[in-house]
Amino acid sequence: MLAAIFPIFVAALTLASFFNGLEMVTQGYFVRRQNIPKFWLYGFHYWNYQKWSWEALLANEFTGLTFNCEPRITGSNITCFCSIPSSVGPNACTFSGDDVLAEYGYTDISLWKSAVCLVALIVFFRLMFYVTLRLKKPKV
Repeated sequence: MLAAIFPIFVAALTLASFFNGLEMVTQGYFVRRQNIPKFWLYGFHYWNYQKWSWEALLANEFTGLTFNCEPRITGSNITCFCSIPSSVGPNACTFSGDDVLAEYGYTDISLWKSAVCLVALIVFFRLMFYVTLRLKKPKV
């Protein structure tokens, strides 16, 4: 859409790079969602295609998995040192993919919700691009 608004290639490329960097910061990977200020959260986070694709990736990769931790045997005691707190219990030597998602604050993600939002964003930006081209069309 920026290419339709700005006919100068370097200007469009510069602005696209700026917006891509802004989307990378507000997607929830570099800065956790709970730490993003409200203005940036509602202004950029929910409109960010990288947010929805990142959450779809997380839901696809971690939902339903179980990870094992290395037990440490000291005499007759067996203790587990897991990097993620387990929902099974503190003495369990396993944790689930849902535990990983909960540790990083992703408790309400859904693969299908993310996919629908990505398709909706694609349609929205395509329509905006078309409207921009129609408005900037030279009158002959």
